[in-house]
Amino acid sequence: MSSSFVLELEHGLHARPCAMLVQTLQRYSVVAEVEVNGEKASGKSILGLMALAAGQGSKMTFTLVGENAFEAMGEVERLFESHFGAKTGERGSGESKKTTHGLARS
Repeated sequence: MSSSFVLELEHGLHARPCAMLVQTLQRYSVVAEVEVNGEKASGKSILGLMALAAGQGSKMTFTLVGENAFEAMGEVERLFESHFGAKTGERGSGESKKTTHGLARS
């Protein structure tokens, strides 16, 4: 399954949100791929995610494959909706935007 999210963090995808994504995805039996501007990385690699250099407003597409893909994607969505726990003023303007593709479990 794949879902896309618009990153609304003022400082982009820096170390803390990368670590939160990795910690979240490592709890699930999924293969996680993240794409930003045509570049791909493992969603379970902090260095890989940071190398994507996703800035504020970047569209991030997550593709998850595995028995827990649906549940894992729900957790990723919650991170984006909560702006990774950022305090007001750190997240930038606007709400998190999401586009979902292939919600059916595979």
